[in-house]
Order: sequence, then C-alpha cells, then structure tokens
Amino acid sequence: MHHTRTVAAAALAAFFAGSCAPATKAEEPSSRATASAACTDDVFDMLIRSLNGEDAGDSRPQSCTDLTDEQWRKLISEQADKALDASTDRSAVNTPSSGRERSQLPEVVFKVWGSAASGVTTTYGSDAKNLGSTELPMTKRVAFDPDAVYYQVSVQLAHSGGDIRCSITIDGQTTADHAKGSYEVCSTQLNNLGSKGWG
Repeated sequence: MHHTRTVAAAALAAFFAGSCAPATKAEEPSSRATASAACTDDVFDMLIRSLNGEDAGDSRPQSCTDLTDEQWRKLISEQADKALDASTDRSAVNTPSSGRERSQLPEVVFKVWGSAASGVTTTYGSDAKNLGSTELPMTKRVAFDPDAVYYQVSVQLAHSGGDIRCSITIDGQTTADHAKGSYEVCSTQLNNLGSKGWG
C-alpha cells in the first residue's frame, strides 16, 4: 500500500510539474529561496481539486510565478504526497453511497497534522455526534452514517500558535483547510448533497 501511494504521488507530481507551464518566460533564477505560504497553499488546493476530479487549471497559480522550474517541481513533489495523504483511500471514488449494503459503506476519515507548540483542541464528527481530541498529528476513522446532514472538523490553535492543516474524506471526496498563527482555527466541512454525494 505504501509503495502504491508513493508511485501515485510521483505520477501526480510529474503530471503537474510538466503540465503547468510558467506564467512568464523569464529563466533567471528566483531570488526567493523557497515558496511562500500562499503559493504552497494554492498548490495543495490545486492538487486536492485534481484528486476530487475537479478542474485544477493548466497554469501555475499567480502566487508561484517567481519560482524557477526546479523550485516548482520540488514544491509539486512535496505537496503531491501530502495531498494524497489527505485524500486517504480513493478506491470508492465516483461510487454513490446510496443503495449500498451497510457493510460496504465508506468510512469517514478526519485528519489533523502540522505543528503547534502548545498543542491543539479538535472537535470532529457529524451533526448528530461530536467527538474531541488533542492529538497532533491525528487520524480518526468513524462509521459512515448516510443520514448525516454534514461532517465537520474544527481545530483550535492556542496562544503559542502553530501551522496546521485539517481534512475530511468521505467516499473519495476530500475537503481541507489550513490555519497559521495564535488562536487561529482550521475548520472544514462536507455536506450531504443527497443524490449528488458530498461536497
């Protein structure tokens, strides 16, 4: 499984590294040593959209236009693995939940990762049941309830701040958020859209 996910990450990285052309033709080395937080977030979101089957675009985000080709490829490679990790198991993608036997229903996967000097306080669950955790990193799997209105995760940073991400995956559909700083909150939610699935 680990080998398969590594190969998938490499394939995803290779696709975007080759397909997203630079926004400018300049070849001079970038004066910036690493990608900005905005660029990193935009790339992560772009990869998540691609994994969810959405249009991720065919050019670099504006926040990443001053990266050299080498820096761009390195960033894509790093974020591809994180995006796949957030997406967890996509084997059930494009398969509607309705009509399945209960034993075949997908799990709901909640994830929190990053760094926080004073820790985090996390609440996660559905409209019917909320759970709590202070783990970092955290991965929690709960039984899927097809009657749930929504599933959500909310992560509160303390006064010492931090840099964290959080995600929810249901049936191959992933939503994610990012928070950085003191008392900031990472929060995301997937809503039950009926016959259209979750979004």
